Amino acid sequence: MSEEKQIQRRAYFCIIPSMILEDKTLDSHAKVLYASIAGLHDPEEGGCYASNDYFEKLFDWSKRTLQNTLEALVEKGYIERKIESQEENKKRRRLIPLYDKHSRKI
Repeated sequence: MSEEKQIQRRAYFCIIPSMILEDKTLDSHAKVLYASIAGLHDPEEGGCYASNDYFEKLFDWSKRTLQNTLEALVEKGYIERKIESQEENKKRRRLIPLYDKHSRKI
């Protein structure tokens, strides 16, 4: 799903799995970001394609805050980040929410 369609789809709701909600090593930024990625996840498109800029504007976060928060979710195994080539020298990032470290998708 294009970022434009995701922005139009703002009426989504977010669910935070208890495993993430109860993880004391994650701050509230990470929990809210995970819920947003899961809410924007489109199984038909294979993930969430929202850009960093989209999340920075949505949450009024700095670039650094978003990067650190994404990295924390990746390191803990809660999301998978895949970079795909679209055209020459153009790449697209896909974020895939995972339920736990065993990669059971929600």
